[in-house]
Amino acid sequence: MNQLERIASDDDFLRLYNSGVSRMDLAKYFGVTYRVINNVIEFMGLMPVNKNDLAPTPEEEKYSRENLMLAPSVFEAAEKYRRRYEKRKEAEAAQCTYNRQYKLNLKRSLL
Repeated sequence: MNQLERIASDDDFLRLYNSGVSRMDLAKYFGVTYRVINNVIEFMGLMPVNKNDLAPTPEEEKYSRENLMLAPSVFEAAEKYRRRYEKRKEAEAAQCTYNRQYKLNLKRSLL
């Protein structure tokens, strides 16, 4: 088993990665370079962890994951973007709305 597979198969890697441990800290933990950690992440097909996507406390993160709902603080942070999107949609011309819907329907029909 090569170094990449050894790290990828280690349960600690996924646990640490999902908890938001930085790639540099993962590299130190496993005694490898940052580049090796990037290769492991690519090998496993993982999405990069974005600290902004994590709830501010472990309790809220657990609540969010268990209920398949956004944590209250995450919902609140996303609300301003949802409102901005709705305002933009309301303000767009009828032709823009038609074009957007046409493109969506075309994509769906191609799938």
